[in-house]
Amino acid sequence: MPQIESILFPEQREKFEQAVQNGSSLRKAFKTMALTTEQKTELAATLKTVPKGNLFAALTPEQKKEVFLNKKDMFMPTPDEIAARIKAGMESKASFAPDATGSDMSPTPDEIAEKIKLGFEKKKEFMPSLEDIKEKISAQMEAMVE
Repeated sequence: MPQIESILFPEQREKFEQAVQNGSSLRKAFKTMALTTEQKTELAATLKTVPKGNLFAALTPEQKKEVFLNKKDMFMPTPDEIAARIKAGMESKASFAPDATGSDMSPTPDEIAEKIKLGFEKKKEFMPSLEDIKEKISAQMEAMVE
């Protein structure tokens, strides 16, 4: 960045910094300025020395911090984006509700009846029979008499 800024005139530097702060790419920022042929050549040579994708890596920690602070709005979602994400999540959740119309997750009446029958059958496995209850009562009464 310091190399790029050294090529620009003071008023161009201000326009460049403002364009970058407003979220423009370097290419768009340069296109909005009236550069001389000499400046274009110098900028092209300077930009070729920086590997693509590593422009941010070439900055010092202080410069990175400054860029982030100037562009922090780019990283923060807008209220509309937050509302859209919440709405999408709620719609997604609603489509998986058991009672949602047309939902693959909603059970049919036959499936519900079958689950109830299975539940009662499982309950019977754990529930003692009348004979078992009578035997336990008799055993407890005998133990009390002794």
